[in-house]
Amino acid sequence: MTQKPGLRSGSLHLGRVALAAGCLTLAIPVPTSAAGRNGDPLTTLMTLKGSPDADGPGHVILAAISEQAAKYKKYADYFQKKADENLALANNYAKGSANYQKYMKEYEYYVSKNKSAYAKYLQYGGTDTTASGTSSASQASTASTSTDDSSASATTDIPEQAAKYKKYADYFQKKADENLALANNYTKGSTNYQKYMKEYEYYVSKNKSAYAKYLQYGGTDTTASGTSSASQASTASTSTDDSSASATTDIPEQAAKYKKYADYFQKKADENLALADNYAKGSSLYKKYNELYEYYTDKFASAYGKYLSYGGTPVSSGTAASSSGSSSGGSTVTVESNGDNSDGTTTASGDNGKTVPVRSQSEFDSAIRNALPGHRILVHPGSYAFPALLRDGKANAPIVIEATVPAIEGGKTRITGRAHIEGEHVVLRGFDFTVDGYLHTVVFIRKSDNVAVENNIIRSAHSDYGVRIHNSSNMLIRNNLFDGQFHHAISSKELVRNMTVRNNTFRDCGMGCVESGQSPDGTLSKEQTSQNIVISDNRFIGEDTRGKIGNRGIGIKIKNADHTLVKNNVFTGKWNFPIQTSFGSVGPKAANTLGHLGSRDPEAIEFVSNDFGSSGKLDLSGRGIKGDRFELRNNKGNVGCSVGEFRIHGSLIERLINWGTIYKGKPQISQSGNSFNCN
Repeated sequence: MTQKPGLRSGSLHLGRVALAAGCLTLAIPVPTSAAGRNGDPLTTLMTLKGSPDADGPGHVILAAISEQAAKYKKYADYFQKKADENLALANNYAKGSANYQKYMKEYEYYVSKNKSAYAKYLQYGGTDTTASGTSSASQASTASTSTDDSSASATTDIPEQAAKYKKYADYFQKKADENLALANNYTKGSTNYQKYMKEYEYYVSKNKSAYAKYLQYGGTDTTASGTSSASQASTASTSTDDSSASATTDIPEQAAKYKKYADYFQKKADENLALADNYAKGSSLYKKYNELYEYYTDKFASAYGKYLSYGGTPVSSGTAASSSGSSSGGSTVTVESNGDNSDGTTTASGDNGKTVPVRSQSEFDSAIRNALPGHRILVHPGSYAFPALLRDGKANAPIVIEATVPAIEGGKTRITGRAHIEGEHVVLRGFDFTVDGYLHTVVFIRKSDNVAVENNIIRSAHSDYGVRIHNSSNMLIRNNLFDGQFHHAISSKELVRNMTVRNNTFRDCGMGCVESGQSPDGTLSKEQTSQNIVISDNRFIGEDTRGKIGNRGIGIKIKNADHTLVKNNVFTGKWNFPIQTSFGSVGPKAANTLGHLGSRDPEAIEFVSNDFGSSGKLDLSGRGIKGDRFELRNNKGNVGCSVGEFRIHGSLIERLINWGTIYKGKPQISQSGNSFNCN
């Protein structure tokens, strides 16, 4: 085989890379074996900055190279991978053909980019990882002498032609896996399902052909039975893609299916994060790829949860918290059924739980990965990436994650990037979430119950959400400082039940400091209504009614929520609308076609004993249902108060809508003891 010179690659492959808010994190692929991975596929992260001792399961210690070197090593590996892919594609066509030339041109481009990145890696102190100790350009091209990352078997002991076709077989298997995963996102028989299944079948056929060639040229059959690869289970339906290294033969079929999806979504998240880091933070392309990263991270969490629910074993060194919980102590979050945690406390039920001290990223990763009910994870000062918490505590033994000194008391324990929580009975306390660049969401909570977020500083100049909550119940957000131009400092998106927002300070918010029921119902078949939201004893400081990222000067925005209580809040500074109630989330085109918009059965919105200050007005409009009612009692402030009809995006609805379903008129107003009058 003719070697293609020039690709620089060492024996060390950095599989997944994450840069979050200026702190470089590397996720290293865990070695595979028949027993599966040694670490959690999402949370086995290592942060180079401030934690060179990341030596958890499956990690490679990279403390010897600098942050810049690690960055360029990542680029070199990425360009190497792209070169490999294009060389494999080129070899599907006759030499000299248009397609062959097209892919070879791409191959040469990525070889050049790889050389440049690898040179930078060495320039910034990286160690040459080639066997000779010389420039990696002198070793054989990875695309022509080794397989890509999905080729797990060594080819050094098989004939050259066999190695070549083994590489092709692995590549086609990988593509088949990807298309099957995409097909399964759609209903069987749909256009998209048929499209991706057609691609899947094409790549299965190509895989069989290439594997037959591999055997023809002397390759050893790698199946357990020793028969042709066509006789083993379909590569796309019984094994995971190349990022799914763990064996699934010992877990239920449905669990194996969702494990494959989880690995695929993890891979896509990694790829988009790597792409985002090629652009300036805050740029449109950075935001685009970062949002895709968030999307695939969310998809991963959902698939991984399904994997566990169908009997999959958590792929960490610990056991699942939900199945092996301790009844020992900790502190318990108690939120009353009406969402109003009236005693305002988080009570302690004992001090017999395990305290897990954290002083490095690897210790943090391990503590989160192995968290059990009653664990108190005590994080010392430093900067940390927050691994996703997919664990449950218990009512009398929650999982508590807290800084040694709370941020609001001057503590210096900083979280870089997003904190993701999916669990029950969890407390997040005392951290500094200061975002230097753009981050879509700082604290992301989904499908959770009894979660408290308290005593934190959440600060950003460019992020969309400070705390974003989906489909969760019994949320307590208190004693935090939200500082900066968030679109929404706190948002209850859809199906959030019993949420209390108490004793927080909001300064200089964007589109709304607190949003109650952000997601619309839309059609009659899609219930999204949130219930029992209490917003009390908070301070809202309006510094600029215009702001930097679409600031509308709104303190509290109420949409699709069944009963919201706004009580004892104080507004100071400049505001356009201390309070706004309007729908405002469905575009004009949808307004022409949907028969049901807004909120289905909203109970009264209550405003009690608030001080609205002396800036702006209360903007109250209906939410699209007859009987919508607002109650205002004992409020003060030198503000206006207007009452209007149901609106979409600030415009009165004048389109063809089923008025038997949508009520266009004004809401009912009950008011007493206020220093202003609403009309």
